Amino acid sequence: MLAPLPISESRQHDSDVWLHTQLGTDISPSHDCRTWRMQLVPTTIALTALTGSHFIKAWLGVVKGHAILWSHGMQHGDPSLSNIAYDPVAGQGALLDFDLSIPARPHPRLAGTMPFMAVELLCEKYWSGTKERLYHHELEALIWILPFVFLRYQDGREMPEQITDAWMSEDYDTVCSEKNYFWGAKGLDEATTVMETKLNFAKEWPLASNLLSMAQVTHIKALGSPKGSFFPVEPVISTVQELWTALLNMLNRAQQAEGLGYLKPFIKELESVDVSAK
Repeated sequence: MLAPLPISESRQHDSDVWLHTQLGTDISPSHDCRTWRMQLVPTTIALTALTGSHFIKAWLGVVKGHAILWSHGMQHGDPSLSNIAYDPVAGQGALLDFDLSIPARPHPRLAGTMPFMAVELLCEKYWSGTKERLYHHELEALIWILPFVFLRYQDGREMPEQITDAWMSEDYDTVCSEKNYFWGAKGLDEATTVMETKLNFAKEWPLASNLLSMAQVTHIKALGSPKGSFFPVEPVISTVQELWTALLNMLNRAQQAEGLGYLKPFIKELESVDVSAK
């Protein structure tokens, strides 16, 4: 996990509120202010340059760092492919764009990259600032990185691909519909067929598929069902600890059933992480 190092002082004004004041424009409470600074970070390489076990190990490092941030009250805001990388010196995944990280607060911060956003947030309520982003949304975003890379990249090169092309629409309703179809049984079956030609991640695909199913169950629980439905169900929001335990269970299953023995030391490391709120 990398922390940018500020190398210059900000100006006398604290944020771009000053700029909006000078321009006579309004800034909504649901839109965050930025402080203009220059930052220096260690040299990294794109995570997509990695394949197979190397990719998964780097990705797990990012998941770990993100969870630690969240447990300390810091919301990264946009876990996506452009905000993760690989640090070749440290030999681990890196979570970037810490200037986006903010202390947890009541109103939502509008951020996200649609191909990786949680399905529940691909709606008008989120973009209008009336739907809060929770930990399960951010973990889901990290999980969506797996099928996107597995389907779209080969030997470190991006190869346009029909399934993930649809996730790159600028219309959130379209992306929501496509991703809802994808993590259903039929969508995952179609992806499994495509993955037969993707040798870089063939062994890791079952893990990605199972993690998507886990995210879908969490999503369904969080939605519940309306009171007027035949079997009304109250929404249940999974805690960080519950999700962390579910993630570890999936990794253990992959280690044993899918032959991903390289996960064993990482599982031990993740088991030692305290994700309870500080």
